[in-house]
Amino acid sequence: MCYVDEVVIAADTREENVRYLEQFLQIIQEEGLTLRLSKCSFLRYSVNFLGHVVDANGILPGAVKTATIREYPTPSSQLDVQRSMGLTGFFRKFVPGYALTAKPLTQLTTKSAEFVWTTACEEAFQHLVRSVTTAPVLAIYDVSKEHELHTDASSVGVAAILLQTEANASLQPIAYCTAQEAKYHAYKLEVLAVVEACQRFRMFLLGKRFNVVTDCQAITTAKLSKPMILRVTPWLLKLLEYDCNIIHRSGSSMGHVDAMSRASRCQNK
Repeated sequence: MCYVDEVVIAADTREENVRYLEQFLQIIQEEGLTLRLSKCSFLRYSVNFLGHVVDANGILPGAVKTATIREYPTPSSQLDVQRSMGLTGFFRKFVPGYALTAKPLTQLTTKSAEFVWTTACEEAFQHLVRSVTTAPVLAIYDVSKEHELHTDASSVGVAAILLQTEANASLQPIAYCTAQEAKYHAYKLEVLAVVEACQRFRMFLLGKRFNVVTDCQAITTAKLSKPMILRVTPWLLKLLEYDCNIIHRSGSSMGHVDAMSRASRCQNK
């Protein structure tokens, strides 16, 4: 994997890794490129890549980045808020309900906003710092495995978790996403949650079969009345490019994603 001047060579075995490394170095030599030895690490079980720690267990925020976030002082200006949001936002996929939790801070970054650091702002800031610096391990996406997209919506916003079925049949999160949304009827928010999640995770989901799990029975077109279908048709059309099976589960079994969609409301209590 190559990103600008950062390169990672992964393999299942040491022998395979050595073979790939020899092929890579041969190409570097043929192209007349050079590598700085002090910047190279060989045959490691864990690597730092683009601000993340990657190993066989999954992906975590890197120690240098998390230390910077942990030590970041309480913002005292709009610019400080923007900088802190840039730091924590880099790891938003690790934080359930990020967008909704960050709402009090996001409101401070608009041009017309007056900088007033409220209790809600302090709680949101501290919550994001804790969440990033103690973030759970995210599974590494494997196209050969089965995947589920769990979605939910509330009057606060929409939320989703992309999960992967591991060898032990457990579901492990790959990424989280949330978004603040306008005031819609409940069924429109639930449909929007599915569409937003599919679009956000498009690179993982397009071209493969996956399940969408929701606690809204009306999400399937078979159970939407004609007026309801007409109102959400533009959103439903976006789902046609995905090979997904929509499954209903009771709200009591969807607490993990339900809490994300209500994060901002909980944060302000």
